Amino acid sequence: MAACIARCSHRPVERASGLTRAGGGAKTRARQRLSISRKRDDARKPDRRPWDGDDRADLHARKKRLILETAARAFADRGYHGTTLESIATALRISKPTVYYYVKSKEEILFEIAKTALDDLERELATRVDADRPAAARLHHFFRAYAKMISGDLGVCMVLVADRSLRPASRRKLRAYKKQIESRAVALLEECIRDDRRQAEELRLLAYALFGAFNGIPQWFSPKGAISLEKVTRYYLRALASPFLALAGEEDVTYNR
Repeated sequence: MAACIARCSHRPVERASGLTRAGGGAKTRARQRLSISRKRDDARKPDRRPWDGDDRADLHARKKRLILETAARAFADRGYHGTTLESIATALRISKPTVYYYVKSKEEILFEIAKTALDDLERELATRVDADRPAAARLHHFFRAYAKMISGDLGVCMVLVADRSLRPASRRKLRAYKKQIESRAVALLEECIRDDRRQAEELRLLAYALFGAFNGIPQWFSPKGAISLEKVTRYYLRALASPFLALAGEEDVTYNR
């Protein structure tokens, strides 16, 4: 009898424990499905802040650049003096002290915007250096990269917002950066016309004319327009530099469809 009671009392325990394990597994799977669903919903939320993100690689630099790009758009749209750090923080949905963690002042933002734009240009030029290519082709590549840079948010701000908004020390520093870029263009022009003994003043004037034309691109160019940035680059170089050099690779230019 005792053995029978033991066997009878043991079976419900096994069934109960089995139900507990099954129920626990079902709840776990349900929680996992709910977690996945919430992650998908979060990814689809339109009000997700641009500041948010899970990528920790170079996080500080990435967030600082986001501040610069947001500020650059605001400076170009509303002007340097018409933009406040509060409005930049609001656009990013962060606090003003968070902005101060990455930059010390609005003037530093403006300086860093221009410097970062020029650094981007340097990196673009450095990644595609080919000393064996004709100097005219390298000059074309230089101004194609320059046109791309000044058509972006940082470049547009650099061109449209006057250096006079900066204090004298920062202004001198920024102009020194710009002069380095100009000197590269002059050096390429010298290579293009090495056999033609042009005066250095003529080359520098040509460089100024080219930069003046390209710096006007942000005033009217739209990436969504019918004319491509490549066509603009080719036309400007032909129109302004053709008396000095013959451009390499003059295939037919095309329009964006």
